[in-house]
Amino acid sequence: EPDSSNLNLLQQNISNNELSTKVTILQKYVGSIDSTSSSSYPLDAPELDLNMYNGFPGDFIDVDQFDTKIIHEQIGELNLAIKIDVDGNEAAVIKSLEKIIERYHPVILLELNKILLEENDIEYIESVLSKNNYKIVLGKKIFEADQLGNFKKAFGLDLILK
Repeated sequence: EPDSSNLNLLQQNISNNELSTKVTILQKYVGSIDSTSSSSYPLDAPELDLNMYNGFPGDFIDVDQFDTKIIHEQIGELNLAIKIDVDGNEAAVIKSLEKIIERYHPVILLELNKILLEENDIEYIESVLSKNNYKIVLGKKIFEADQLGNFKKAFGLDLILK
């Protein structure tokens, strides 16, 4: 989690749920970070009225890029879960993690913002997930990965991919 505020909330939730000895979080980002990256507001979605969305600019000062070699060197018997909440940069992050996804098949917690993606971004995400046999868990239902583009919610769709 690169954003300081979100990192603090995540650390508090881990502590509250007594998971401190089981969960490791890093203040890092996957992919690239620039002025259009994750949690960069205002979001560019003219079709959607985001005035009700109380987003604030992300605080990524002095945050380093995550080195995926850490996963290859230290994964061992650990379970791997990856949280992706990047406000329209989902395809870029999936691309940065494609080898990790292929090798370790981590559980992926994905907030999908279709309104911020191009059609080919959704198709790319579907293809990576499908070729790695991922299923989408939404509530009590399970869907094939190639159904990702069919969900009606355009913004803030929270999914578990397994």
